[in-house]
Amino acid sequence: MRRNFGHGMSRPLGAGELLFSPGFTSFILCEGNAAGLIRRWRQTGMEAFMQQPTVRAGLGHDTHRTISGRPLILGGVQIDDADYGLDGHSDADVLLHAVTDALLGAAGLGDIGEHFPNTDAEWQGADSALLLAQVVLLIRNRGWLIGNLDCTVHAERPKLVPWKPLIRSRLAELLQLDEENVSVKAKSGEKSGPVGRGETVTADAIVLLFAEHPAGATEGENS
Repeated sequence: MRRNFGHGMSRPLGAGELLFSPGFTSFILCEGNAAGLIRRWRQTGMEAFMQQPTVRAGLGHDTHRTISGRPLILGGVQIDDADYGLDGHSDADVLLHAVTDALLGAAGLGDIGEHFPNTDAEWQGADSALLLAQVVLLIRNRGWLIGNLDCTVHAERPKLVPWKPLIRSRLAELLQLDEENVSVKAKSGEKSGPVGRGETVTADAIVLLFAEHPAGATEGENS
């Protein structure tokens, strides 16, 4: 078999040469009988590709206004040195809401507002850790395993560095992960914008899900 380099130039494929296969986004390593390998790739390549472990990424974001007279809860931990709380239908844990949205998004299951609407009295003042636990159970029942979590809280005050280990530990517990698979970061607003003026606290989260049984993972949109 020959490889065409354009401009009328071609030469035989050699052993150990990389060949991009038309119709696929991968390449194969030609050893010995290149034509035979290519035929086998075309026959079995897509089947093998479809059998690879399925991985999903999910992104979550949430924002809550600051208010007085309410405790500040972040990642399931009450921040005792905060002089404000967050406004919301539930306990307004902005970080857990972002994590919950990331999980739902990765599994193709909508967002937190669809599962726990703020118009439903059942969720008035609800513990966001319980809401997250329900979603973890939901995605596990759909055949998904949580790989890791990376999240960031944006708050002007208080300094969250002393609280990060507790938040990390609580998140690992809720997601049934080792702490090494959970990352918690904190950023200020540098005194600019709603976060910098202390008007809001926001959070971002990204998660990876792995199909426990790749061929049997259920698509949320097809359920």
